[in-house]
Amino acid sequence: MTWMTLYNGFSGQSIYDGNIAGGFNLLFTFFPVILLATLDRDLDSEDLIAHPSLYAASRKGHGFSGRNIASWAVSGVWHSVVLFFGSIHALDGVDSQGRELNFWQMGVVLFSLVHVTVHLKIALVFSSWNVLSILTFLFSFSTWYWVWPIYSQIYNTAWTMNVELYRSFQIVQTDNRFLLLMVLL
Repeated sequence: MTWMTLYNGFSGQSIYDGNIAGGFNLLFTFFPVILLATLDRDLDSEDLIAHPSLYAASRKGHGFSGRNIASWAVSGVWHSVVLFFGSIHALDGVDSQGRELNFWQMGVVLFSLVHVTVHLKIALVFSSWNVLSILTFLFSFSTWYWVWPIYSQIYNTAWTMNVELYRSFQIVQTDNRFLLLMVLL
């Protein structure tokens, strides 16, 4: 959102639809974060009981050092720059069918890239995979890809006025540049 503000001249326009942005924390990325916070274990409980000195690192705050937090913040800024400017410039112009993506379609492309990036970063950090965590992670990852087509199909109904998001799934999914971005970024 910060880069969008700079890019559009501080107009206050959001690149994401409000319902999609609200669904980010509530539906699309809720489960992996909860899994990471509650079920992820670096060490087995038997090892911790046998070697209580393993608790020393967490008591001294090694995992929550200022350097560690700063590295996550810098990583987040880097990902935001690459995803925003990479998608804006890669999708500039027309697609193979002669269509240009509108503002809201660019927003769902960017949201899709953010969704994939968040899930991949959590997957890289998660260390105690089991059947429950894999199924929950796959369910959470797939939610955007079954909610988005339904949402974009019904978006022109009477309860909203933004018809530009209508059929965005069908339009964006047929753009080869989007598929290339999903792989490269």
